[in-house]
Amino acid sequence: MQKRKIIILALLSLVAATAVVAGLKTRWFTDFTRIWVSEKMIAELEVFSPEFFMVSPDNRRVAYAVKQGEKLCVAVDGVNGKTYASIIPGSLVFSPDSRRCAYAAVTSDKSVVVVTDGKEGMPYEEIGENAPVFSPDSRKTAYAGRKGDTWFAVLDGKAGPGYENVRELVFSTDSRHFAYLARKGGRWVVVRDGVEGSTYEGIGNLMFTPESGEIAYVAGKGADAVVAVISGREGPAYDSIGGLVFSSDGKRTAYVAKKWPRSMVVADGTEVPVDDGMVADTPIFSPDSKRIAYSITKGDKWFAVTDGKESAGYDGIKGLVFSPDSRHTGFAATKGNQQCVVIDGVEGPLYDAAGGPVFSADGKSIAYAAKRGNRYFVVSGGKEGPAFDALVVGRGGRIVFDSSSRLHYLAMNGKAIYLVEGKTGK
Repeated sequence: MQKRKIIILALLSLVAATAVVAGLKTRWFTDFTRIWVSEKMIAELEVFSPEFFMVSPDNRRVAYAVKQGEKLCVAVDGVNGKTYASIIPGSLVFSPDSRRCAYAAVTSDKSVVVVTDGKEGMPYEEIGENAPVFSPDSRKTAYAGRKGDTWFAVLDGKAGPGYENVRELVFSTDSRHFAYLARKGGRWVVVRDGVEGSTYEGIGNLMFTPESGEIAYVAGKGADAVVAVISGREGPAYDSIGGLVFSSDGKRTAYVAKKWPRSMVVADGTEVPVDDGMVADTPIFSPDSKRIAYSITKGDKWFAVTDGKESAGYDGIKGLVFSPDSRHTGFAATKGNQQCVVIDGVEGPLYDAAGGPVFSADGKSIAYAAKRGNRYFVVSGGKEGPAFDALVVGRGGRIVFDSSSRLHYLAMNGKAIYLVEGKTGK
């Protein structure tokens, strides 16, 4: 079987991984042209697969499938769990506090959800997609399970009423409420804390509002119309709606809408059309909820729009983000065959590839992943860290600032995954 590698912002498709060793080696770098770093090996994989791999939210733990004979098990930090006939691809997930891991597995004839610090759940004939789900406080788990032709939402091991289908299981931000979409009589309904709401021909983008714990979603009305439903109130109808988001204080909303022939952002109920162009991605609010940004395309050029002002045009834009103090914006831009990071309109150096920027909590430091040739590294303060075969960016892997002067991330050399820690460039 051929070994594959991670690439920045795109994890290639492979099969299962085999753990060999963890935590055996630490290497230190001191180079005045680079970020000062140390690296510690935390796992070694025979084969890497993004569908059987996950990084914890604190970016310090990894879980992955391990092949043992004809069976598979899940290893967390190099410690193997129970073996199963197979592990369901894409089901690995860590709790928000990074202490627990859960996944869906197949026994000889049934499927079960396993939480690594608890017991197996009840067997089902099928476990739903994107399962299981942890509550924000990490205490509860939920997933969808099928018996015969009937689907159930399972909350902490207890099945709810049966439906034709169940999907999009979500918790409120305070973990007190639970909701999901259920198909009943050929139509879809939101079930919140066991109570059914209005039915529609189709529903998606289900979420709780950040502060009030109310429900929001996008629903289909008739053959050609969709509406945003927020706290039980329907908005205007459009040909399509996507990317429904709330500001962090829960008081503002935005989404992308299309009404032939125009594309627009609908922010707080006000339409902002894009003249001769299209909205390219989901809008984002600044952490203080006062600012909004999104990307648009006009012809063959991309533009970042922040507070209604367009950036210079590029061949592509990704990773648009506000700094935590809401004062700065950044994104990765494509220029021909190369990419750079743009902060407040100022372009950084060009690389063969560059990831979207990450800001420290105080907004004073910036870091991003970059590639030159076949080597990958992190750039901070204009200085390059040590080069690796790959950076673990995706499936939970990311660059994390521990303070404005320190960061950590995961990287790969050969089969080994390293926890890399160091000081930021200044």
